[in-house]
Amino acid sequence: MEASSGNEALRLAESTELAFVVTDIEMADGDGWDLCRGLRASIRATALPIVVVTGVPLNQAEAAEAAGCDVVLQKPCSPTLLVATIRQLLASTASPDTDRS
Repeated sequence: MEASSGNEALRLAESTELAFVVTDIEMADGDGWDLCRGLRASIRATALPIVVVTGVPLNQAEAAEAAGCDVVLQKPCSPTLLVATIRQLLASTASPDTDRS
């Protein structure tokens, strides 16, 4: 699925069973951090793996963690790295020992 805005992504997360989210920081209606915080506030999306892929120079590890983002990848990001990251996150959320609350 694809959303054209952060608000649309939040609506989709409320109405659809998502496996993971990949987003950017820069959006027309807010930013990726707002989306991460909104997803984490949603009952349905508290354990949802969230990956931010961005071209914005990042030295904001604390901001990413505070927003609820699981991983930040810098553009250009290879599709292989993105897929491997998503697989690793999905495997960790499937683990009964993982507490993502």
